[in-house]
Amino acid sequence: MSLPNDPLNGPACLHRSTWQAVRFRLSLPDQQARVLSCVLDGRSDKEICAILGVGRPTVRTHLKRLFTRLNAPGRQQLVARFLRLASDIDAKHVILSDDADRNSRVTLSRTDRRRP
Repeated sequence: MSLPNDPLNGPACLHRSTWQAVRFRLSLPDQQARVLSCVLDGRSDKEICAILGVGRPTVRTHLKRLFTRLNAPGRQQLVARFLRLASDIDAKHVILSDDADRNSRVTLSRTDRRRP
């Protein structure tokens, strides 16, 4: 269970459904997801330690695993690769223009896009 300000809810810059889809695609454990969310929000290692209540070695271990998982040599590449993956996932969503449900999203499967 996560709290409203829990980094597990995702970074402020990303729609929650996109965050959940990326987490699922990467099979991110909760603690790695929290660390990644903090990195995406521009937090330093020291800030991440304070937010999550863990030591610096723990944060660095999670970062190393994230670097490996996203094939990124550093933080900048980690953020860039994550955002590229998020935009690929988000591109598969269509925002409905219906006034009654302006913020709803639907996912189109490949079969939905085929012509009859």
